[in-house]
Amino acid sequence: MSTSPLSTEPAGPTASVPAITGCYLIHLEQPYRSGRHPGAGHYVGYANDIQRRIQTHRKGQGSPLLAAALAAGIDFRLVRVWPGADRHFERKLHNRHGSRLCPEPECTSVQRERRLQLRLPLASG
Repeated sequence: MSTSPLSTEPAGPTASVPAITGCYLIHLEQPYRSGRHPGAGHYVGYANDIQRRIQTHRKGQGSPLLAAALAAGIDFRLVRVWPGADRHFERKLHNRHGSRLCPEPECTSVQRERRLQLRLPLASG
């Protein structure tokens, strides 16, 4: 059992975890592809109680993307939290795209590869 304040597992009958308000980033174990989501690998959200919101997502409620990913057998995990952030900050996160903010190794290696491709000269042919 995790002792993280943002764990989605119950901490015990007497444990009291304070609600954390802010923005959060969820990483999908593999990209979810559909007509509406051509390869979504991340979800950015805002909540007054992030732990409770993650539990809601785990039940397949709240976010259509996460509900569809769960229905397709794709798991997800909370990878980043911005405590105290507001909805304006959430909009900024949406505009930056989740994969650029994700600390997961597979995402950081993709980011590094993209930067390298931008630096290489175009092949002439």
